[in-house]
Amino acid sequence: MANRMIRYSLILAMLGSGAVKAQQNNWKPWVLPEAGKLIAAADFSTDYRLHLGLEKKGLMLGLGGAIDQYRFQSYPVYLQARKSLVFRKVNGFLFSSLGYNLKSGTETVSNWSGWWLPSTKEVSYRGGAYAELGLGHVVKILKKQRLHLSVSWVMKSVEESYASSIWNPADQIPKTITNSVKYNLHRTALRVGWKF
Repeated sequence: MANRMIRYSLILAMLGSGAVKAQQNNWKPWVLPEAGKLIAAADFSTDYRLHLGLEKKGLMLGLGGAIDQYRFQSYPVYLQARKSLVFRKVNGFLFSSLGYNLKSGTETVSNWSGWWLPSTKEVSYRGGAYAELGLGHVVKILKKQRLHLSVSWVMKSVEESYASSIWNPADQIPKTITNSVKYNLHRTALRVGWKF
């Protein structure tokens, strides 16, 4: 999947290379806050994002950060490329993001073990990859392209690890092992943003 993301990002860069080389317009700064609904197999959640970057002739390049509340609250940071397209007087755009999902620290969580006895366990987290592909529509308000509506596929990775005890009947000694689980969480995101 990472190879597809890289190819898609390169295609967007190539589509915009003519605009980047053009000397007619200067690079202009842009800011785009967004709020989104994340939809996955078993859960609905939200994310809030902020993009900052430069725009020239329909190519928008920038940095972004987010608060992603799906399953594990985390903080993705990423590079984003957007390419504006006009098709039959409809203003649209393609975009891709690639970055790192920040998640760290430890939590004490409830754990039912043994003979249905409640207990707790220490769980530690580590972040991982963050990637996104999508398309959207731009609505003009007061003759400016302000309202951005988009749908995208989003992936974030989180690794969870915790210690647990196992009983070894051969030597009759309980042993502690570390369990690690890597989650690659795939979601569909519906977002609305306002470009400044």
